[in-house]
Amino acid sequence: MPLSIIRRMTASTVSAVTSERMLEVLPSQAMGYLLDAVVPSDACDPLLCVLSGASVSPASQDPVRIAPRVFLHVAGTPPPPHPPDAIVLPTIPSRAFGDGSHPTTRLCARAVDLWCRQHHPTAVLDVGTGTGVLARLARAHGARFVVGTDIDGTALAAARANAALDQHEVELVLKNRPPDAWGARFDLVVANILAGVLLELADALVRAMAPGAALMLSGFTPVQAPALRAAFSSRGLLPDVQAQLEGWAVLQLRRAA
Repeated sequence: MPLSIIRRMTASTVSAVTSERMLEVLPSQAMGYLLDAVVPSDACDPLLCVLSGASVSPASQDPVRIAPRVFLHVAGTPPPPHPPDAIVLPTIPSRAFGDGSHPTTRLCARAVDLWCRQHHPTAVLDVGTGTGVLARLARAHGARFVVGTDIDGTALAAARANAALDQHEVELVLKNRPPDAWGARFDLVVANILAGVLLELADALVRAMAPGAALMLSGFTPVQAPALRAAFSSRGLLPDVQAQLEGWAVLQLRRAA
């Protein structure tokens, strides 16, 4: 499928009220990332696809609770009611994975949120970052070095745009790089991708983990979990927790200190 770079924006493109409001409130940095997003040339109008959510379901305009204390809402719309200690992240609708609608995103968000509240990691790696939601969640919990990787340029553009909405002093590192490109420095590594890819990346994922680090894997079914557990256990990791939601699973392992 041919690709094209979005390099134009016209007022006539934006017809939805939500899109007009987002144009008013988006930080200039986030808008700049959107203008450099890579999208299929035969897709719907680029601005409508990325801003108005034309390529996603109407329900995506509603706030999403992806963990007991983590909420997503469309940028330019009011944040939902939430507990005082909740993390509320504005998002720009896009076709990148990680809008909170898929069970694996919610499984990972719950696991990451709980682990960060308990362990306060300083360095976090999100492999297959998609919209960047898990990387942003780790940053909101105080991590000072946060990396999100993805092989999809569209996803990286979406992640940069979403990250810019936070106007956070810690800049997310968003790259198309292998998991071990930064060495064994991460307290927490998260990878929400398909089982086959997890097996292919197993060595690199383990090499990215600092001593005592946790690894959270998702993107597979409970039936596939034993093979993944065995593969990562054979590389010296210790299984900790497994959970499932709507036919999908998350597996948490740790590296000995």
